[in-house]
Amino acid sequence: MFVNFLKFCKFCKLKILRFFSRIKAGPLFFQIFIVNAAISIVTISLVSIIILSTNLERTKNILISNCENMANSLAENYIIYDALVSKMATTKLISYLDNIVKNSSTIDSITIIDTRRICLYHYAGIPEETEIPILPLNNKKIQTQIIEIGKDRKGRPVKQLCSFVSIKTESGVIYGYAIVGISLKTLHLLNQSYILRYFLIVLATIFTTISTSYFIFSKIRKSLMGYEPESFAKLFSRKTKILDNLEEGLISIDLAGNITVCTESAKKLFNLKKNENYEGRSLKELNICMNLISVLESGIAEHNIPQSAGKNSLIINFVPLKEYDNVIGAVAIIRNHTTLKNMAEELTGFRFVVEALRSNMHNFKNEMHILLGMLQLEEYQLAMDYITHFNSLQTSQNAVIKNIQNKTIAALILGKTNEAKEQGVDLLLEKSSFLERHNSYLSTSQLTVILGNLLENSIEATKSAKMAGEIKLFINSDDSCLRINVDDNGCGVPAEIQDRIFERGFSTKTEKKENHGIGLDSVNTIIKNCKGIIEIDSAVGEGTSISIRINQKRWVSSPENIAGEKEQ
Repeated sequence: MFVNFLKFCKFCKLKILRFFSRIKAGPLFFQIFIVNAAISIVTISLVSIIILSTNLERTKNILISNCENMANSLAENYIIYDALVSKMATTKLISYLDNIVKNSSTIDSITIIDTRRICLYHYAGIPEETEIPILPLNNKKIQTQIIEIGKDRKGRPVKQLCSFVSIKTESGVIYGYAIVGISLKTLHLLNQSYILRYFLIVLATIFTTISTSYFIFSKIRKSLMGYEPESFAKLFSRKTKILDNLEEGLISIDLAGNITVCTESAKKLFNLKKNENYEGRSLKELNICMNLISVLESGIAEHNIPQSAGKNSLIINFVPLKEYDNVIGAVAIIRNHTTLKNMAEELTGFRFVVEALRSNMHNFKNEMHILLGMLQLEEYQLAMDYITHFNSLQTSQNAVIKNIQNKTIAALILGKTNEAKEQGVDLLLEKSSFLERHNSYLSTSQLTVILGNLLENSIEATKSAKMAGEIKLFINSDDSCLRINVDDNGCGVPAEIQDRIFERGFSTKTEKKENHGIGLDSVNTIIKNCKGIIEIDSAVGEGTSISIRINQKRWVSSPENIAGEKEQ
């Protein structure tokens, strides 16, 4: 028997362990639901058992109290006293006691006995003179205990919880006893009804708790789009890392104007502390991207808004966040305009070089065609003179190549020389000009942007001059500074607009094109960033002179820095 019990315990243990292993291997929501259901069932069951046992004990005490009160009342009734004196229950007494039992839901029997424990009256119809198995204690006014009073139809003893009180004369002589009882069967039925009601209440409570838990967990899971919390946390962490690795910065706010997202790129662009958490803080406290507040109020996006943060020049798009056409927040998408400007300037420099190469090739083809035509016409002397003139031009070009050691800038100057020649303008490089291969003041792309724009504007202004157009270029770099002078005898710039020619979008050209008004702004931006000086001296009908001077070096000349300079 003991061995079988141990096997049963081992079997139950295995089943329980297997059940919990399945729960542990399941989804987190299922684990939470099962644990919550188990805790709810155990808690409700324990609380119900405590309440039920307390109520059952309270009910028993109430029934005993009712029996004791009725027994005390009967012990003081004169009709019962007379019946004990006469040793006979009258019809009136029997009817009176029968009505008490019939009309009571908590009393099953009333018994009147004499001092010899001979039954004078019993509601259940016990024959008279039946001896009641009870031994009253005279030192107690009232007593309660379980006794057997008679037998049922099957001959089984009937047990009752009875309270009995002695019936005395005024002098204290005991004549008999009044016994009021409730059968144990009735008490058990009352307990069963209580237990059944509590069981139904517990089942309803457990069902309601489990249903509510399932509804809540379903709502939470739905709000997480079906993801488990752990998976959702990983997904959120992955998306956060993606946002932080974007070159563009992102800052979003909620309806209260508090920051909900601030990526690492945004912190860098606005020079904020890298390791500090700004989420939850007010946007007004940081005083950045204040356009987000107006976008939040209006619900209208604002695109390509220029702003500055220290040395960073930024372009920001402010976009409202909407849910079902209701604004729930706003987001700022921040780009570093400095990088974009540098890229644009670099592309502009490449454009100038390409145009210079194209002009060189076009001019060379024209020279060859002219020489070929002279030979076909047998104008040999003319061809020889033309070759001599071509050689003189080549000598001039060789001087450019010799003095301008940066091949990109030399190609640009030669290209602009040919372009100017096509327009009937002479572009001359001053003999004292000199530019090393790697300049310590400006990069090749910056030099390309400056020279390309200045020479292009000078050619444009000089080609329409009445006299022979001429442009003089001087460029020299030494340990003290970098100097660039561009002088022309073109149409000149009126005094009233000389201060505006470096504004972005401003142009004196009559034809409207998108790229007009950008070149000199790019030149001015480079000079300002390098803390240089640019001066203009111009008179209408006489020409224009632009002088640039830069004293601040971007690095000290050394083999390492020269090796790091990328040839454009």
